[in-house]
Amino acid sequence: MRFERLVIEAEDNTFSLEFHPRLTVISGVGHLEREGLTTELIGALSSSRTGVHAEVMADTGNRFAIFRPFGGRHRVVDIDSATDVSARFADEFGTIDLLAVAGLDSRTAKRRLKLTASDLTTSTNHEQIVRQLAAVNPAELWGAVEEVIEAEAAVEEAAESAGSAPEDAAVVSRIEERHDEFEAVQAVAEKFRRASFFGGAFAALAAVPSAILVSRAIAMVFVIGAAIITAVSFIQNQRMEKARQAEEDALAEAGAQTYLGFHLQRVNGMLDSEGSRQR
Repeated sequence: MRFERLVIEAEDNTFSLEFHPRLTVISGVGHLEREGLTTELIGALSSSRTGVHAEVMADTGNRFAIFRPFGGRHRVVDIDSATDVSARFADEFGTIDLLAVAGLDSRTAKRRLKLTASDLTTSTNHEQIVRQLAAVNPAELWGAVEEVIEAEAAVEEAAESAGSAPEDAAVVSRIEERHDEFEAVQAVAEKFRRASFFGGAFAALAAVPSAILVSRAIAMVFVIGAAIITAVSFIQNQRMEKARQAEEDALAEAGAQTYLGFHLQRVNGMLDSEGSRQR
């Protein structure tokens, strides 16, 4: 399916965006604006956006206009035949939801609609690998597979003899997962901490002159703002401490106290002899 046109009504204002049949590039806007446009596109297909209309072309070549007027019945019209085909897309309650007909919800549709740089790189690398494998002689390919299996078995045997059994991978994976979670939460908490410091200081400083020069009601707005900022910062800090404790618990199960100490312990254990280093 392709979008051809999007129309958004906001009180007396109307915004219209026409899409090129092959590619439309929207530049000069920020992340929030792009997110908003994506939300409106998905809302035009679902039942959640009154005042958002769209014209789309299905994979079959049929063109449809989706009308969602304020205070009126939502409809789907076949543009080529100028006929009302709402019954094809309506549920038992008469709600027009094209996403539900396709077996999607808003969250799934958003993931499919958005293409990030990471997605493009992953897809390109995958296609390149497939092309390279397709050009390899099948006999050579299967021979390489057998060598990989044999090498993997040899590595596992060497790890067992060095005191690192294959089941240790589950422990390592759990610790790495907890550590990644902690670092992610810590980064968010640090951002909130800086924002809350400046925001809280500004609100606290603005409350005093507002109470003196304007009114106490205005000053209370700044006080409440400072309290909200502080509360959000406190919640983020609690999340960080919870993630830190989860990482420490996972490390304790492996007999380590710190993340760095855990890896040093593993390396030292596997390289404690010349034989282990050679294996």
